[in-house]
Amino acid sequence: MEAASIITLVSIGHWMEGARQRAASSALQRLLNLAPALAHRRNADGTRGCARAELNPGDLVVLRPGDRGAYGRRSGGRGLRGR
Repeated sequence: MEAASIITLVSIGHWMEGARQRAASSALQRLLNLAPALAHRRNADGTRGCARAELNPGDLVVLRPGDRGAYGRRSGGRGLRGR
């Protein structure tokens, strides 16, 4: 009887762990889907669209109305929500 109880509890634990792992994986995938595929990089020639994989640290990125992006240092202009 004791062995059956232990096996049952271990099985339930494995099932719960798997469910939590699937939920975490799904949440991470949804976060990755929020990132835009195209960025607007500003350089000496003006602003042009490029793939986000082409961005390098220190590049100036222009966020237009409706664009999504990570918050970082800003260079001039108004801050988010009028700050």
